Amino acid sequence: MKKFLIISTIILAVFAAGAFIYAQYSDLSDAPEPHADGPESLGLDLPEQNLQSTDQLTVEKDGIQITIDSVERAGGQTVVKLTMDNHVYDLREFDVKNLSGFGGVKPSDYKIADNQVGSHHLEASLIFSGELSGRLVVGLKDDLLFEFDI
Repeated sequence: MKKFLIISTIILAVFAAGAFIYAQYSDLSDAPEPHADGPESLGLDLPEQNLQSTDQLTVEKDGIQITIDSVERAGGQTVVKLTMDNHVYDLREFDVKNLSGFGGVKPSDYKIADNQVGSHHLEASLIFSGELSGRLVVGLKDDLLFEFDI
């Protein structure tokens, strides 16, 4: 009987905490849209960049999903920003820099964003010399390659 009371109390407390959290965050309709009119509305004098919208190109293999968020071509280099998601692998363990390429060019750098928590969902950038287009290969392992036509 004592175990039943303890377990019932724990379940009730978890339910109450969930209901409280839901109530706090369920109605954010009055929150302002950040920069709803785009970066132009900020009045910043930004240099022109050759930014290609990728419309979120996504490939999924072996439970890993890679999405190309943007491709920036400027200053003699190409920066590919991507997001990797999965629930199995530690994505920091893969040799992405050495197994990837863009139009036959190996990346000069591979950077994981500083604000990452955990290793199953990462935002990263592949940096290439030259303003490139064509076939992008994001390699995680020799037998796990993700291909995009950009």
